[in-house]
Amino acid sequence: FNVTASVSTITQATSVSTPNIVGIFPKSTGQVTKLSNGVTYFPGIQQIADPARGDVTMLNGLQGTFGNKAITDAEENLLLVNPVPGQIGNMALKWLEGPATVGFDANLIKRVRISETKEFELRLDAVNVLNRPNFGVPAAN
Repeated sequence: FNVTASVSTITQATSVSTPNIVGIFPKSTGQVTKLSNGVTYFPGIQQIADPARGDVTMLNGLQGTFGNKAITDAEENLLLVNPVPGQIGNMALKWLEGPATVGFDANLIKRVRISETKEFELRLDAVNVLNRPNFGVPAAN
């Protein structure tokens, strides 16, 4: 198989790659922060080119096609990096999640029998009684 192929390889099919935690996450990580164009779950956290990019050879333009990213905090301290080739990361699967979802829906039904074959039903449905925003799962792009 071709190691530099952009399609799945035998390594990807037989192992699960998780990142290495190399920094301290701030307490505010995962809280919803409102922005002018929507919301963000991780304010101040940004993607940069993975520091391992410098170790990739420049032959055949491989370094230019190296697309791994690292995650930094607002002060550009590394938080998450990809493991080196042949190693697995030290972070468990699904360790980071978005905010919890709390929902409370209610309904009220009153049935009145009009005759043996007919029944009148009055129904009230209330969705999101707590009136709090429930944001979707963050996009992974």
